[in-house]
Amino acid sequence: MSSFDPLQCPACGYRGNEKTCPQCGFPIGRYQDFLSGVPVLTDETWKRELEEQIQRHRTTYHQRMIREGTIQALMQIARRLEEQGNPTGALETYRQALELVQADPSLGSLAREIEAAIRDAQRRQEPARQGTEAQRQPANQAGLGEISRDIWQNIAKLEFVEQLIVPSTGKKIESKSILERNKEYTIVARGSYEYVDKRRSLKSVRTVDAKDVLLINDVKLEPIISNPERHEYVFLVIGTGERISFRVSKTGFDPTISLLAEIRKGSVFNLIK
Repeated sequence: MSSFDPLQCPACGYRGNEKTCPQCGFPIGRYQDFLSGVPVLTDETWKRELEEQIQRHRTTYHQRMIREGTIQALMQIARRLEEQGNPTGALETYRQALELVQADPSLGSLAREIEAAIRDAQRRQEPARQGTEAQRQPANQAGLGEISRDIWQNIAKLEFVEQLIVPSTGKKIESKSILERNKEYTIVARGSYEYVDKRRSLKSVRTVDAKDVLLINDVKLEPIISNPERHEYVFLVIGTGERISFRVSKTGFDPTISLLAEIRKGSVFNLIK
């Protein structure tokens, strides 16, 4: 293989001549000889480092794909709210999508598209402001509530896989089920607990929930749907052909308290019409 032949990233499958994979950030240049088929002297440490690099950047790629899918789904919900005559609800949903976009600098063009949609929604919101707060507030709340109910009802329609108890002791828990490779899964995490914040000069007890401390496959993910009042959060993951693990990043004050992690097959956004 010549030096001009494209190399395939072992983490996400991208083919190209870049030293760093533009899709997942894998350091292709560091392993160029190996990926080109050139015999390379290796040892167990080298092999372990390569496998860790692949897994880490594969997770990065999968989460980016999930983020993009979630953003598109939120924009779809926002457009649905606009069609229903609820510019306030649409505006809030567009803002949620924008927050996700801003977490990934590579999605700059999509950020501009959402910012334009936000400006349009703001313009359409102006006529509603000519009415009184009492006249327009119930309608807006009903619209947002309807969308929220739709989402949580759709989650319940997804095929149930397994529910795990994640202890606040920090112990890692693995699923019994193997998640199919490249298939989408919805994770619903519930619960909260207290822990001692040792970083402060005076030790204090703080309350956290799944959004703050849950690690999925040792990675902290951002929820795609949140219900802070009920301490319920929804995450999307992509199966890797292996079991999925859960643990908390902060040890609980009361070791008898646990979080619940429910695994369902599929993505809730695929059910939104």
